[in-house]
Amino acid sequence: MMNQKEGVFAATVSVLNEKGIELTGPIMSHPRYNEVKAVLLVVLCAAFRAKEISLDVTYDDEGLKKYTRGLINNWHRKDIRYNGGKPYEIKNPGSRAHVGNEALRELKKFRVQQVQANAEQSTLDAIDEMIALKTTESKVKEVKVDISKIDADFLKRIGYKI
Repeated sequence: MMNQKEGVFAATVSVLNEKGIELTGPIMSHPRYNEVKAVLLVVLCAAFRAKEISLDVTYDDEGLKKYTRGLINNWHRKDIRYNGGKPYEIKNPGSRAHVGNEALRELKKFRVQQVQANAEQSTLDAIDEMIALKTTESKVKEVKVDISKIDADFLKRIGYKI
């Protein structure tokens, strides 16, 4: 049984060979990528069902398709074998940060709504300020330091009062 990374790779190589496609750059920017993905989805779902590729969770057909789509996208983005040997670069670092912060998430949706409604720039600026404030608030964590573990002479030298 193959692991998922190798299963996606083997299936991708097989489909590319079958379609006569030679990669000269990143797979995701190939003009026939959607065609390759559609075939890969069928091939990988069948391989999961046949237990040729490891899968820890049991899915119904729709769930397996959804999982497999995500798996294909993830490995095609991250595996350097599909990207001309270049490591994956995150396009928007931190874009998924604060997903658990409901107020921040709703503020961002509200901003999109206001842009679509052609809101005044001053309104958008105010929303941006609030988003920045909420982002900063959600990053602040209380840090506890056991000062007794730090050399007293060092603390005196930097002007820290014990």
